[in-house]
Amino acid sequence: MDRQQILYLLELHCEGKLSAVQSRELSALLRDTPEDELLEVLSELTEQQAATPYEITLDALQPAIYRVLQTDKSQEAVTEEAPGSRKTLLRPLLRWSWAAAVLALIAIAGWWWQQQHRKVNTPVVALNDIAPGRSGAVLTLANGQQLVLDSLRQGVIATQQGTTLLLKEGQLAYEGAGAPEGDVAWNVLTTPAGRQFNIVLPDGTRVWLNAASSIRYPAVFNGREREVTVNGEAYFEVAANAQQPFRVNVNDRMKVAVLGTAFNISSYVDDPDIRATLLTGSVRVNDLKAGNTEGVLLQPGQQAQLDNHAALRVAGNVATDQVIAWKNGFFDFNQKSLRQVAGQIGRWYDVEVVYDKNVRDVELYGKISREVKLSDMLKLLETTGLHFRLEGNRRLLVLP
Repeated sequence: MDRQQILYLLELHCEGKLSAVQSRELSALLRDTPEDELLEVLSELTEQQAATPYEITLDALQPAIYRVLQTDKSQEAVTEEAPGSRKTLLRPLLRWSWAAAVLALIAIAGWWWQQQHRKVNTPVVALNDIAPGRSGAVLTLANGQQLVLDSLRQGVIATQQGTTLLLKEGQLAYEGAGAPEGDVAWNVLTTPAGRQFNIVLPDGTRVWLNAASSIRYPAVFNGREREVTVNGEAYFEVAANAQQPFRVNVNDRMKVAVLGTAFNISSYVDDPDIRATLLTGSVRVNDLKAGNTEGVLLQPGQQAQLDNHAALRVAGNVATDQVIAWKNGFFDFNQKSLRQVAGQIGRWYDVEVVYDKNVRDVELYGKISREVKLSDMLKLLETTGLHFRLEGNRRLLVLP
């Protein structure tokens, strides 16, 4: 066993400087090293300090093994947990005792590295912790009336154009055929920061709305098309109807046309791109400003990307599980930049993220439940060498 090389690579890992080649090397070293020798390295590290500053849990360890073992898919897998569950479970590994030793080794190495490199005045998270986001939204009816859905009892909450609006088990549904004629009654469902919500549209299409997002739709889909407008992020499972195509207008910049399929739209104003990711079926995506009516036809696993400076482009072999991790109750930070991760955290915990001028935009890895408190989330992110301070008015400072 090359003990010094393992320690060196672990230090690079904790600094966030581990390259792909070095990550594979570390994975191979850990995999090929006998368990008793791994425990010797673990013992050597623990002798540096008597105890860790906080309890090492499976939730906290998962990003470490996710990063180091990402090149060994046969031995690493993560189950999806239901939102609301506080435990993250790992599927049985072929060598659980080996994996547990690796997890402890990486976690303690990360803590030990921070102790050796920390500044004298290390910023800490303020005591006023912030709970994770939850289900909730505001519904604006056609007459301008606003209903705060997370404060209402279950049952019928309104009627619109002959359609009954039903709130049941944290989901809004439109039931009944509705009036076939008359002025269109437009409804808007909005999720503020720190909230997400599910809705069944009048045609049976299911929509999951992420935090800080909105969808505008009619109470009844009349005419030859079903069109909705989305801002922020939403996941769609469209009810098939070949006679009435489904279309999504995204920020008045992108249009997605579909018959029956599942796809995700992400269009936050603080993100450089508008992204449409296809999971099943097929969709046609158009750039509304380009004047090109043909657009591009996506296949499952592809993503259409559009920004203010380039033409519509398509990326293939997209990690769709990562794209919709938010819908399944997770943050998936694998190969995401600090700015991207901070955007997700800001929207979900309803905090303003502010960066020190000396903070570099590191690449992050890991997967964690969206049900954890902000302090637990920040403990994981601090393994990159960054520090955080939560101030009044929900202001989160990112410090080197």
